[in-house]
Amino acid sequence: MIAFKIVDVKDFMNKLLIGEVFDNFLLVSFEITNYAKITIDGVKNEAWYEDEASGRYVAWKEVRDKISSLLKGDRVPLGIKGVFRLSEENTDKTAAKLGIKDAVEKDYGLFFTLKFEKGEINIVTGVSVTDFLMSKQIGNLWDEDLLKFLKYYQIAVEML
Repeated sequence: MIAFKIVDVKDFMNKLLIGEVFDNFLLVSFEITNYAKITIDGVKNEAWYEDEASGRYVAWKEVRDKISSLLKGDRVPLGIKGVFRLSEENTDKTAAKLGIKDAVEKDYGLFFTLKFEKGEINIVTGVSVTDFLMSKQIGNLWDEDLLKFLKYYQIAVEML
């Protein structure tokens, strides 16, 4: 687990809300505090998806535009908190680098939480595993991979 601050908030928010940079992530939850507190639960409603539902969480790309429209306005929100999970396909790829098989079936989760308040965005990484692991290799690899991902998309960070 690592924590860092986003250097250019405006650029990051554009990439999050307008671009496709984060489209390979799933949305676990999103909370906006502005004229009211708006909370979005990213767990899929199976009745809505009928037969096409796969996976537990909605893809960020499915809700990005809707959340973006909730944030538009003349005033900056007082706060934002989003919890994102790496897609199942990419979770399997990441775990496979360490020889871990069936990461999705075992419900391994590679997460990051972003928190915007007082004009700053801080991000904290996290890992959820269902079985006991002696090492923290998967967490360390996730931390490295997320930092590489951000660097690739020219998102500068400062470690906290």
